[in-house]
Order: sequence, then C-alpha cells, then structure tokens
Amino acid sequence: MSRRIEVCGVQQTYLENVYHSKIHEINDQLKTMNAKYNDWDNVDERIKSRYTKEEYKSYFIDRKREERSVYVQKLHTVRNGYVIE
Repeated sequence: MSRRIEVCGVQQTYLENVYHSKIHEINDQLKTMNAKYNDWDNVDERIKSRYTKEEYKSYFIDRKREERSVYVQKLHTVRNGYVIE
C-alpha cells in the first residue's frame, strides 16, 4: 500500500530540482537515441548487428519514454506538495 507524504519548503525544492534534472538528462539521451534511429543507415555496425531498427526503438527509446513519464509524474506530485511512497 502506498502512502502520501506531504513535502514543503527545502524538501520540495530539492525534489523538484532532482526530478527536473533527471527529466532533462533523459531528454538528452532520447535526443541521441532518436538521432540514431532516424539515421539508421549510418549507425555503428555493433548496434546494427545486435538490434533491428524496430528492436532498437522498443528496447531503448520506448523504455526511456516510460522512464521519463515516471519522473514527470513524480515532479507533478512534488509540485502539488506531496510524494507517494
């Protein structure tokens, strides 16, 4: 069962900064991954030998998007003044 814990002040600001930074980090990673996906013909042969274009998208891009959505939700709840534990 999850608990809802109120946060305010310094805790809230700290968590906002942490989640915001993580979202930006994931955005940068997604930008790189999307560039590889969109230019698949020029991707490193090591990657091409392990994954098809669709596998690469599902293994990396889609999973990063899911991870990002978790942090966006956490940021939203922190800005509303609580965290879910």
